[in-house]
Amino acid sequence: MSINTGTLSGNLTQDPKVFSGGGVAVFTVASNRSEENTDYVSVKALGKTAEVVAANLQKGDKVSLQYGVRSSRYEKDGQTQYSQDLVIQKIEF
Repeated sequence: MSINTGTLSGNLTQDPKVFSGGGVAVFTVASNRSEENTDYVSVKALGKTAEVVAANLQKGDKVSLQYGVRSSRYEKDGQTQYSQDLVIQKIEF
């Protein structure tokens, strides 16, 4: 079992944004931790999952998903930058 995975459920805060000719879709999920606290989590869908997300989801839709954490490194202004993306492995809506 990998420790770089998790689950998330909530509602889309916006319509998915599609990039790379439909091969990447990005959106934010609002997930209530309690009545007073809401987390806003950005997630990324790739490939066929991105196509399904783009065709079927819109702002306000409820989703439940499993994700994996994907780390990357790139150069910006001569500095090494690091980022982590939550990439959808399975989604239900």
